[in-house]
Amino acid sequence: MKICGWKWLCARCNAADSAWRSFFAGIEETRDAWLRVSGRPLDELAADYPFLRLGDLISLAFCTGSTDEQSFGEWNVRLSGTRVAVTPDPFGGATIPVAISAKTIHQQSFGSDDELRGALRHASSTILRGEVAGS
Repeated sequence: MKICGWKWLCARCNAADSAWRSFFAGIEETRDAWLRVSGRPLDELAADYPFLRLGDLISLAFCTGSTDEQSFGEWNVRLSGTRVAVTPDPFGGATIPVAISAKTIHQQSFGSDDELRGALRHASSTILRGEVAGS
């Protein structure tokens, strides 16, 4: 099987992993439908994808509190305190404030989805605030 280089956009490239096959097929169908509506080509969407992926890594670092360095393409993303640093700087020196509503639950294993749902129902709400900047 040939990998097209845009695995995240391509059901064909994820077909070997049966657990994800139907998910990616649905994503591909939705993507193609929106492309038809927009009248834009897939290559144009694919050219912008690295920025979406970078934003995803920034969001994951901030929202999960993970201090593990994540890399994509030329960029490295790392959370330190409430600041997500991106190297090299894609923001032209700007510092971007970020905030998200969250639920606070104790770190533990849950025996079922219902157990997790119950914990979320009783969890306190909070707002996580921080910033994203190049470094």
